Amino acid sequence: MTNKSHKTKKDDGYRVIRLVNGERLIAKVSGSNTTKLFLERPMSINGIISTESVNPLYLIKKEFLVLNNWMEFCQNNVVGIPRNLILTISDPDEFIKDAYNTQKECEDTGNRTYMSYGNNDDDEEGNDFTNIINHINTDINHIINEIISGNMMSYSEEEWSDDDIDKSRKNYGNDMDDWSPYLDDYFDNL
Repeated sequence: MTNKSHKTKKDDGYRVIRLVNGERLIAKVSGSNTTKLFLERPMSINGIISTESVNPLYLIKKEFLVLNNWMEFCQNNVVGIPRNLILTISDPDEFIKDAYNTQKECEDTGNRTYMSYGNNDDDEEGNDFTNIINHINTDINHIINEIISGNMMSYSEEEWSDDDIDKSRKNYGNDMDDWSPYLDDYFDNL
């Protein structure tokens, strides 16, 4: 016996797809066959994290979602992705669906709307595009100055050892510091 009070949401066909190369896409799945999944208006999902120092003891972390047209400079809005290049397919949350629809509308109309998410501390300027660009430029300038002054350690100088990692902790392997920064550590000598 079915419960009529339980309402199911209509599937809009939107999916978040992670490719084997690590790239994340959001798109509407418009069809499939035995070898390909067809995506309508796919966009790559990227995030930018910006930190702002209020004082030496307090940093404000802001996260920005960036959706880029994955099919730019193409006449067709639908692309077939070989199934062997797809790692996972997931249902998107409401935020990413709203961001995707907003970005499609921006591309169609030329009106620019910027959405931010994360820890914005209710900063009214958090959605201001100029403020976002200023934070990014400040971070980039800081990194460039660190490189020029020689204060930034390169990978060749970095000392990394898996002996310093607590492998018994529950979320071992989920932190970037759990993994070696050296490519050679992942391949056998041939």
